[in-house]
Amino acid sequence: MDSPFEMVVMVVAIGCATGLIGQLIDAWKTTMVTRVKRGTLDPSLHETLKAVREEMAQLRRSSSDVVLTFDATLQRLDARLQHLEQRALESGRPAATLPSAPPARTADEQVAVNARGF
Repeated sequence: MDSPFEMVVMVVAIGCATGLIGQLIDAWKTTMVTRVKRGTLDPSLHETLKAVREEMAQLRRSSSDVVLTFDATLQRLDARLQHLEQRALESGRPAATLPSAPPARTADEQVAVNARGF
């Protein structure tokens, strides 16, 4: 491919081949759509499509059930936490006696804990 003429011929050939392949794919797609509309496809394909549609419907139902269950669990936990907070506030205990994180360890305590393997 030394001459510009050969390069132009190759570019035109690639362009024509690409256009031809595109037209063949479009024709095949049109034929398949027509066959699907008429129902002239293989019966096993219809059974497979029906099974896939049923499975998709079942997955949609199960995913919505999971979401609803998760949402209900979050609401229960929120209500429980609010109830516990309300009980703690009503009991009149000062805030310092409410459950909180343990105090931080000193460096010596941390070394002792690491030595024990905990």
